Amino acid sequence: MWFLGFLFLAPLAAEEIRAEVHDPVYKDGSLSTQNGGVIHVGDIRVQGKTIEINEENGERILRVKGDLLLVDKSKFFVGDSFSYNFATKQGVLENGVCNVERFFVGGKTINFNEHGALEIEKAFVTTFANK
Repeated sequence: MWFLGFLFLAPLAAEEIRAEVHDPVYKDGSLSTQNGGVIHVGDIRVQGKTIEINEENGERILRVKGDLLLVDKSKFFVGDSFSYNFATKQGVLENGVCNVERFFVGGKTINFNEHGALEIEKAFVTTFANK
């Protein structure tokens, strides 16, 4: 297990990204692994099998998939894939589910905005863990 700490400077603020990944590959400014790890940024913790952090159009983008678990403050999510834009502080969880009290809330796409609000497309609510 490798621990890597990055500090990416934005014009007015700095955001620390903490990466704990197995067998990391750093090439041409991109960090990736196919062997699992955990990424911490702000109030978000995301773990998965495949992790990539690269730059697209001048912005750093995180992509995670496989055995995905996402923790945003006190909310826990599972899903197929998660992408997060560090500049806009917005993320997208595909085919995600969250446990809220005695209910499971999920949808085809769960959008996380910079203020912590969620927008769910094709949403569902159920009391059964397996939908």
